[in-house]
Amino acid sequence: MPHLTLAILRYQYLRRLNKPRLGGRGIPQENKPCLTAGRLAIDLILAHALRKPRLFLYQAPEYLPSRVEVNRFGQLLKKYLNGTPLAYLVGSQEFMSLVFKVNRHTLIPRPETELLVEETLRLISQCCHKVIKVIDLGTGCGNIAVSLAYWGGRKGLKIFASDISVAALKVARQNAFTHGVSERITFRRGNLFEAFKRMNLAGRIDFIVANPPYVSRADMTVLPESVREYEPSGALYAGQAGTEIQEGIISQAPIYLKPDGYLLMEMGIGQAQSVRSMLEKAGLFRETNIIRDYQKIPRVILARYHPTGSLREPTG
Repeated sequence: MPHLTLAILRYQYLRRLNKPRLGGRGIPQENKPCLTAGRLAIDLILAHALRKPRLFLYQAPEYLPSRVEVNRFGQLLKKYLNGTPLAYLVGSQEFMSLVFKVNRHTLIPRPETELLVEETLRLISQCCHKVIKVIDLGTGCGNIAVSLAYWGGRKGLKIFASDISVAALKVARQNAFTHGVSERITFRRGNLFEAFKRMNLAGRIDFIVANPPYVSRADMTVLPESVREYEPSGALYAGQAGTEIQEGIISQAPIYLKPDGYLLMEMGIGQAQSVRSMLEKAGLFRETNIIRDYQKIPRVILARYHPTGSLREPTG
């Protein structure tokens, strides 16, 4: 095995990966949607095992991996086949054409969340303020905040990102540094808005964005094993109904938003009507709009803050 070239090694493992069983274990269905996905997994895991960029696999097909490299590759592939998410194995995930460091303390960024970022960027581009302030709730690895800062293209863009996890914030700060946007983002530890209570942000925020936990108690039991057993439950589980966190965000958002500021949130399957009703019940939002994802599922909801009274920033 150590004497196989990269090209042969990739071919042999790709054939094994696409067989019904390998090593006595079934391949996780979510890890094997098609041949293309299998090839991508092989390439990413192999490049990670070699400590090389993926391009190296194509530039040096005659390279002879050492026994240590082959063994490392085999161990990583075994973990993948046993359900460990690919992003955790290689330590990164692409999002908005940027590569983000991830680990077991952070949720793995999903393509659907790019819709949230893209819509926020569209609204930012239409904003005429010299200084634009954004709050990112539950930042995780920082993929939303960093993407907004990186692609926002405005010197006056200021982002405030919160997370309850110290470990997640450490990763988010690393990602901000990697992509050169550290100066645009202020990271604070705390549960949602609690992180900003003493920052004098009441009534000064143009956009609040969030990909909050939205998995219900019932849905937690049917999540794929690779999600349920590996990703942080605190970033997934919201409560009995699954909309509890969104309800809390809606109740607190008016404290921080400027008049005509926007609230944008990601939602789970079947939650659009419930979240829309919460916004209507609050009586402080208008221009509610729902954006569907690539599978035509209502995924992002946005609404504009229209104050009818005054709210004070919480103290304590």
